[in-house]
Amino acid sequence: NDGTLEVVQSAFAAAMKEESDNPIPLAVIQALTKAITVSKAMTMLHLKKDLDEAIEILQKSNPNFGVTSSCELFARYVTRTWSDLQDFDLLKKKLIKRGG
Repeated sequence: NDGTLEVVQSAFAAAMKEESDNPIPLAVIQALTKAITVSKAMTMLHLKKDLDEAIEILQKSNPNFGVTSSCELFARYVTRTWSDLQDFDLLKKKLIKRGG
């Protein structure tokens, strides 16, 4: 949706301006963390859908290997963390804390 598009693109652009050493991975993490923060998801399935939408937005607006690989790594991290925790509220809090 348009709200997610704006949130993700704004967070990515802001992070790219702030980071000078290795901006793409950090900008991707910050943008996807922002997407998780604003997500209204109450289940892992819904959060995954929201995250996939945010990843698609990033990859379409920034078509390069760094963005694609960073998105894939972040998605794997979310899945692995979910497998370890199996507690949705704790998962969301941990992802926001680590990515922020």
